[in-house]
Amino acid sequence: MKALQQPLVRWTLLALLGTTVACARSIQLRVANQTGVALTGLSVEYGWNRSDATRWRIDSLGASATTDFRKVTEASPVPRVRATAGGRTLEAMPQDRMGESPLKPGKYTYVLRLAAPDQLIVVLDRHR
Repeated sequence: MKALQQPLVRWTLLALLGTTVACARSIQLRVANQTGVALTGLSVEYGWNRSDATRWRIDSLGASATTDFRKVTEASPVPRVRATAGGRTLEAMPQDRMGESPLKPGKYTYVLRLAAPDQLIVVLDRHR
């Protein structure tokens, strides 16, 4: 019986270690609303290919709310964001992603703020 338990314990420890290492190498994103207004119909395009696979749709996000973290395989430091607030469409449109490098594994928050009545800015906050 003891001979069977030792390999099982080793396998369990290796599996836990592998899971921990895999999580440490992933990219985790969340969105924080610091605009002062509730946002609805959020669309956050965090990848380069503009596919649904790299688009995060959020139905609503309160005026000072933050989403949970979401694991992704790739992410841009400069996402495209579109939302509605009080019947107005708000956007953050990156002009050019040339020269931008994808985010490295870690935890990041896209912090949304108002730059003008209809313009969002996104500040990237990396968690250490």
